Amino acid sequence: MKLITKLSVVVVVCVVVSGWVAARGDFPEMVRRIPKDVNAVMYMDVERLLASPLAVKEDWKGKRAADFANRPMALPPSVTKLVRAASINLDVDETAWQIAVLEGKSFPSLETIAKKEKGHVDTVANTKAVWSPRGAYAYRISNNSVGLMFPANRQFLARWIKEKPGQYSSYLFDASKDVAAGPQLVMAIDLEDLVQPQLIRERMKQMASLKDSKVNADELARTLISIKGVKFAVAVRDKATGKVTVDFSGDTASLKDVGKPLLLEVLENRGLALEDMDAWKASTTKTSFVLEGDLSTSSLMRLSSLLELPSLPLDESAETEVDASDPKLYATQNHFKSVVALLNDLNAKKKEFSNPAHAAGWWETYATRISRLSVLNVDEEMQEYSAQVADLMRQVVQEGKGAGIRTGVRQSQDNAYSTGYGHGTYDYWGNRDNQARRSAIRSEETGKAATTGTEIRKQIQELTEATRRKMTARYNVEF
Repeated sequence: MKLITKLSVVVVVCVVVSGWVAARGDFPEMVRRIPKDVNAVMYMDVERLLASPLAVKEDWKGKRAADFANRPMALPPSVTKLVRAASINLDVDETAWQIAVLEGKSFPSLETIAKKEKGHVDTVANTKAVWSPRGAYAYRISNNSVGLMFPANRQFLARWIKEKPGQYSSYLFDASKDVAAGPQLVMAIDLEDLVQPQLIRERMKQMASLKDSKVNADELARTLISIKGVKFAVAVRDKATGKVTVDFSGDTASLKDVGKPLLLEVLENRGLALEDMDAWKASTTKTSFVLEGDLSTSSLMRLSSLLELPSLPLDESAETEVDASDPKLYATQNHFKSVVALLNDLNAKKKEFSNPAHAAGWWETYATRISRLSVLNVDEEMQEYSAQVADLMRQVVQEGKGAGIRTGVRQSQDNAYSTGYGHGTYDYWGNRDNQARRSAIRSEETGKAATTGTEIRKQIQELTEATRRKMTARYNVEF
């Protein structure tokens, strides 16, 4: 929710022996460094993305270096390609660990990174690695590539370093080939064997998008059970376009009329929907359902949360001193202004939130951007402030995402209870009562999430004002 070996000869031999086809000259070594236990991956050709007409027109490359808060792609400026992967428990939306492989023109030494991070250089599986107190490990895979693991888990890192390359999901590997076809960013999730046949009919009854549908329930259930995975591709040229492809092993004819509303409902419940998708065009092939259309700047900014990486000093440019008479004051003021600007922007989006999960997606986006703000020369208490803000925002994320999951679980339990006692599912009055209970459950969980959001906003506002007063007094300059 994506993500290099040193000897090219070994890569070629292993690829031929295993029967794997290289994704393209750009990514084969990087993709082979993905651990076998991942179920979500992202491939990004940063260099080609920044060379697109839209990126050049809007100066994305310049914004990357100069304006961390407002730039569309929050990555270190020297990075040219990125592969990112994660192991996610999709039932509860919890990520066990994530890794990233970054290819770039240059990276600082591990010793330099450790010094700036106030961390240390460790030896893991006979390989030097930097431990950062921010909760991440970094190690050099080759002269022009770096591997990251986060949260910092030394045992997982050792397993990753020692693991034989090229063993992960074929569905995720095949998605890397799409980057050669045009899109600069491709994300994929392996969903094979995720759907429980025993529960699919009950879940279908809960979907508002299927309420008045005349689709054959048995055919639709068989299709959904056969899901293999989902891919999301972003192509940036004169404008940005997106394409969601849901792949199945079974026939997709049953999705012709209900596929789009069903997919949008699922994405909204998971906090992953983009406003642009309402206008996207739907189509089907024999085994795939496709939704595609234009992407707005707002959606691109939202997608940037998926690029979240630990804020490590991975650029040689990080060595450069700020050109200001007081670098600490300059950096601290900019940091605070960036946090406040992001909070104000998030507050302005409140009217767009359609449900707790949708809101959670945006809170996560902005929490990520705040976490990724540069801390070079920034006052330590200011760093603590922005970290606290991001942590508070993630409490809203967990509550919002949890609301949809809890609603589904409680509705299923309620339905099982009423069915077991024979009152409610097979007659008009019982069905009406059942629908009323479901509605009440949804309203209760939505209310809890909304209350949490309101309380957190108040805490953030109080924390912000207290920090503003403290920094103004400390530096004798208005913040």
